[in-house]
Amino acid sequence: MKKFLLIIINCCLIVSCNSTGNSTGKEPDKFAQIAIEKAENGDHAAQYFLASYYADGKRGLPKDKNKAIYWYQKSATGGNSRSQNNLAVIFEKSKNLEEAVYWYKKAVSNNNKVAMINLGTLYMKGQGVNKDQKKGYELLLRSAKLKEGKAQRMLASSYHYGYGTKLDYNEAYAWYMTAKSNGVNVEKFLKSLPKIGKGFELSKAELLSEKYKNLYGGAL
Repeated sequence: MKKFLLIIINCCLIVSCNSTGNSTGKEPDKFAQIAIEKAENGDHAAQYFLASYYADGKRGLPKDKNKAIYWYQKSATGGNSRSQNNLAVIFEKSKNLEEAVYWYKKAVSNNNKVAMINLGTLYMKGQGVNKDQKKGYELLLRSAKLKEGKAQRMLASSYHYGYGTKLDYNEAYAWYMTAKSNGVNVEKFLKSLPKIGKGFELSKAELLSEKYKNLYGGAL
């Protein structure tokens, strides 16, 4: 009986020891191992990828917000715009809008088109910054011209409803169609545009649409 109990205890100890490591129950895969090595040697791109693995619990690494923030900060301080944007998103979700705005601005200065949307949205709503829909519109326009479909859809809505710019249904239509060419679903927005009148001229709108799609559109 004692021998049987000792076997059970030993088995429990083995399980306990094995469970104190990676909480995913896996070892970091080769991509994570490379990212760890390069990140620790100061590679800012690797720090970004490592942070994203911790943020999402991928590549055999545990989901760890603190480690994600640590590596995003390392990378962001080194000038990586994706880390700057992602760090800002974390701060925004944590209601630390001062830090969020700081890092969004850093990312925008490095031409990050997603950060332009995020910072533009804060200006539109007046969250963490003084409400300034014109600035919000200008940031969306910058991002839209970098072929960011979501920004194009939001820019179209700015023209559609007069947020930060003059109401212009022709511009709205053109940017909705450009966003559509980049894979964004805009059907419900198109349906809400006036069919005729109120300054909307379909022929003019279609000409604008072709121009913008050639400049900023996708393959659709």
